[in-house]
Amino acid sequence: MGPRNAGGLPPDPAKVLGASAKDLLAELSRSLTAAAGRPVRAAAPEVASLSAEEIGSRLGGAAAAFCVELGGAFSGRAAVILPGPVVSSLGGLLAYLSGAGLAAHARKEPSDQDLEALAGPLAGFLVGMAEKLSARVGQALELTLGDTLPVGPGAAGELLGSFGDGPYPAASFRVEVEGLAGGQAMILFPRRFGSAAPRSASAPASAYPGGPARGESSLAGLHPNVRRILRLKLLVSVVVAEKQMDMETVLKLNPGTIIEFDKSANEDLDLMVNGCRIGTGEVVTIGERFGVQLRQIEGLAQRIRRLGGPGARR
Repeated sequence: MGPRNAGGLPPDPAKVLGASAKDLLAELSRSLTAAAGRPVRAAAPEVASLSAEEIGSRLGGAAAAFCVELGGAFSGRAAVILPGPVVSSLGGLLAYLSGAGLAAHARKEPSDQDLEALAGPLAGFLVGMAEKLSARVGQALELTLGDTLPVGPGAAGELLGSFGDGPYPAASFRVEVEGLAGGQAMILFPRRFGSAAPRSASAPASAYPGGPARGESSLAGLHPNVRRILRLKLLVSVVVAEKQMDMETVLKLNPGTIIEFDKSANEDLDLMVNGCRIGTGEVVTIGERFGVQLRQIEGLAQRIRRLGGPGARR
């Protein structure tokens, strides 16, 4: 599909969604599975233009819509709508719950903590989604995570009021978190895309969706609604060295045992965030405390990919 229709107009959102829906669902499943540490499967999508009533009817029960602001070559708003039980299940997994605690949490209504926990994995999903849509329309698109709104029977009005007139192109699919919960989900597009204003030569393209220009180190360019992501608490740790040992050897360890690693004592330490290696540094002392001075750190785009993609959890 070419970048624009005849007459230089933006492409038809329904056609873009229809052509890319399977790829988008694969990307969504990959991002959620990697973050949650448990398979999240999305069935083959059914793409159709739906009215507000049809959207509420198909969703059935309570759901949460994660709004997506579209920028770059075209403007508009999209949404990823996940059923409430799936949101609760994923929130429990991301909070490292297990057993009866996880099962009980999956049966509850989604909490604000559940919604915030999903912001990171969905931000990673938007990186892949932007790449696939950009390739489809032949223009660079930017996607940023916005508000989270309730949606379901009789509650779709608040969400769709910001989308303009319907019907709305929607990819409907069933999503399941293995062993926990499932339900009807959707990816929703606007009825039509708008044409974004041309970017000036002094404003280079963003290094990642909604972020600052390539080479910038600040987060000043983020969409205001993405502030919830910046409030998330992440586990930051430093790894001196790692090795695999068999169970028998581990059980024989005693005080005084020396374990030798292949890593040189002169090599930098690995900086880990939520189990993902994002940089390296050397040991420094800050008064009586231990610290690490960074020598190398991955770019913002790479950090978003790692925290929302494979390796996000060990």
